[in-house]
Amino acid sequence: MSHRASTTDIYTLLGVQRTGLSETEAESRLQQHGPNELQSVARFKLLTMIVSQFSNMFLILLLFASLVSWLTGAGSDALIIASIVLANATISFIQEYKAEQSLKSLQSMMADLTHVVRDGAIKRIPARLVVPGDIVQVETGDRIPADGVILECINGMVNESSLTGESVPVMKKAAISASPIADEEKAFAGTTLSYGRLTMLVSQTGMGTRIGNIAKVTTDVGSEKSPLQVELDAIGRRIARVAAGICLAVFLIMAIRYDLTLTSLKDAFLFAIALAVAIVPEGLPATVTIGLAFGMRKMARENAIIRKLSAVETLGCTTVICTDKTGTLTKNEMTVRAVHVAGEYFNVSGAGYDPDGDYTTEAGQVIESPGEPLSRLLRLAALCNNAHCTAHTAVGDPTEIALLVAAMKADLDPAALHAQFPRLDELPFDSDRRMMTTVHEALSKGEFFSATKGAPDRIMDHCTRFFDGRGIRPLDKAMVKDLLAVRSRMATGAMRVLAVAFKELTTPDPERRGKLEEDMVFAGFIGMADPPRHDVEDAIRLCKEAGIRVIMTTGDQRETALAVAKETGIVADGDNGVILAQELRAMDDAQLDRALERVNVFAQISPEDKMRLVESLKRQGEIVAMTGDGVNDAPALKRADIGVAMGRTGTDIAKDASKMVIADDSFSTIVTAVMEGRAIYDNIKKFILYAFSGITAEFFVVCFSLLPGIGQLLSAVQILWIDLGTEVLPALSLSMDAPAPDIMVRKPRKRQDRLIDKELLMHVGFNSVVIAIGAILLHFCYLRGGSPEKAGTLPFVSIILFQMFNIFNCRNPKGSILNRTLWKNPYVLGAVGISTVATILIVSLPSTARLFHLASLSILDWLIVAVVSASIIVLNEIAKRFVHGRPTNPA
Repeated sequence: MSHRASTTDIYTLLGVQRTGLSETEAESRLQQHGPNELQSVARFKLLTMIVSQFSNMFLILLLFASLVSWLTGAGSDALIIASIVLANATISFIQEYKAEQSLKSLQSMMADLTHVVRDGAIKRIPARLVVPGDIVQVETGDRIPADGVILECINGMVNESSLTGESVPVMKKAAISASPIADEEKAFAGTTLSYGRLTMLVSQTGMGTRIGNIAKVTTDVGSEKSPLQVELDAIGRRIARVAAGICLAVFLIMAIRYDLTLTSLKDAFLFAIALAVAIVPEGLPATVTIGLAFGMRKMARENAIIRKLSAVETLGCTTVICTDKTGTLTKNEMTVRAVHVAGEYFNVSGAGYDPDGDYTTEAGQVIESPGEPLSRLLRLAALCNNAHCTAHTAVGDPTEIALLVAAMKADLDPAALHAQFPRLDELPFDSDRRMMTTVHEALSKGEFFSATKGAPDRIMDHCTRFFDGRGIRPLDKAMVKDLLAVRSRMATGAMRVLAVAFKELTTPDPERRGKLEEDMVFAGFIGMADPPRHDVEDAIRLCKEAGIRVIMTTGDQRETALAVAKETGIVADGDNGVILAQELRAMDDAQLDRALERVNVFAQISPEDKMRLVESLKRQGEIVAMTGDGVNDAPALKRADIGVAMGRTGTDIAKDASKMVIADDSFSTIVTAVMEGRAIYDNIKKFILYAFSGITAEFFVVCFSLLPGIGQLLSAVQILWIDLGTEVLPALSLSMDAPAPDIMVRKPRKRQDRLIDKELLMHVGFNSVVIAIGAILLHFCYLRGGSPEKAGTLPFVSIILFQMFNIFNCRNPKGSILNRTLWKNPYVLGAVGISTVATILIVSLPSTARLFHLASLSILDWLIVAVVSASIIVLNEIAKRFVHGRPTNPA
């Protein structure tokens, strides 16, 4: 049925010319209103991204150290440190820039081309050039490019799930007056015309549209630093304070010790700078950045595009995932789940538009060949249908596509049915009748019949008989009661229920159309739903095993939300706890906090409600991830610690607000990302254990040098080489360690948990004492043995070799190194080999030996240092058994 309230009248009432705008007027309005695009998506802030790479506290500290080194004449040191800062920022920028470029290939929210009427002709133009006042024509399958008033509507059904989260298309109609104009008389940007045809007058474009208003809300929501960023900044500030205090104390002690001469003051200052270099972990920012970038690339291969480098680690500490239902947990494809015909109830397997599936009885028996009652019902549903569906394509209203797929599962070919029973007439669906009827001829018999589908109550009101499988019988009150019970059963299972009826005709005379829907024969019920994705249940189970809570938020009704939550495993079968939007809005913050402790399902939720949920969870110390694909998800995506948008079905607004985009729209990809995030965090802790062991040992050695009669054991350039030349590469190799087997059965860490905890500090202290004592003992042994030149070299060499052995301890901080296969991570062996060879060359080559103030060592000297350095493995094995008992195998 055409919804036209006297087309000429509505054009006249709105003051619209049927010829549309002129090109000159359209150009003028384009200059006035700007292009029809969303600013938050359209503008890529390159400069902001570059500047943000230098906001890390460690990088600021290193830049200061570089400046001080340059001011004191240590130009080479300053250049090396500055190069590290630049390399770190460059790596981070390149990864985030690549992610943005990858994301551009996924952006498809705004329609690319659209049909407008200008100068009396229909023209196809880019959607970004549509202006207010344009007359736009929209066909089935088209994206609606702007907000506007519907001038003409022929069977218009619009999928507004990107705005509302509801997967069922909304019926539209033409406006009948200039004011007021109801939502059903409007079309909105970013939605899709599932069925029919529309002509609309554009009223708002770009940021003025409903989708643009949501984009503004998203822009107003500030981003927060990740837990790792917060922790690293805190470590940087603590180290800066400690370094400043110690360096000042050392400077004063040395200045007094060597008398207050200009030379002694310069030497004291340079020594204090050396101590600062020893304390600051120069390799930490670069190693963390490269480790995150490595994880970023690895996750991209698993279809997870990371837009912010820090999001890699944030996923690993996520404690709660707030997920939308439509398109995230479900396929956003209606699927027939149950059929009731001739007193029998059949379940239907399969999901989405895939024609693979079976019909089974309530006892679980598969129906190999459907009988006449079931075949007739599906045949009627396929004939009273305007969708087109094959094994590979589906075009039309999602409900009608679902009916065709259901027929295909019973080995019925829709195209063949239309050939056998050609359509002669149609009464289109409208919101008043809530039914659709088609008239057909059975060519083989020369008979005529009508097929009707629609709302169960309306269909049953127009039926006087029913088909029981053997024949047509009167529809009495007892049978009506039984049928209503079946309908209630389907509805309780969160299914949308359609009724199907037919009528045998003596003639297809169009003059009798008004009686087609009277005295019909009831054929049966068809129940359908938007099914969960096939891998969602397993993904949610893994989330629970990992200690991650999953909360579902949806705009759907209570029954639908609860049914999907139970089917996917978010809640148990006996758990019926659901909070509706009106109940949530009546709660204050304290009441909502308490409610969130027991409820995992929220229905009829708006974007503002989702924001409150995220904020409540964050108040309780949770690290929140929010998944979604619709515009309605965007504000909460931005407010969450990490927003996860869907790549295929996700809107540009959702992607722009997120930190991660799932390219394959698979919820299970999030589980993989969580595992990778946890592994990266584990590897960062390994690096900190490794790096801080060396740094603290250097500090102890430098402090020991302050004692009377000792002299300087390490110079600034030697410390710099230890920290940068032999620390970064092995540390990077630790970032390649595979996840531990138990990584997804551990509970996630809390926001207040520290990266450097008491256990790590004790381990660092143990290792650093071993390294410092070994380096000092070797120095004094050679000094008393009559080799002062070699004695001055040994602290430098021994600290490096101690660390080359210590890296194997750090790979398995709680277990024996014998339990973790050495070849599991060949990058570690390569890094150790390269760093060791580089150190040998620096000591052996005369030019570098002079630069670093070193003396050449014999093979025997190297062997002695190697044996002493290897003691750290033996001592660690003893300490681990004492502290942790018999080590377990984490490999």
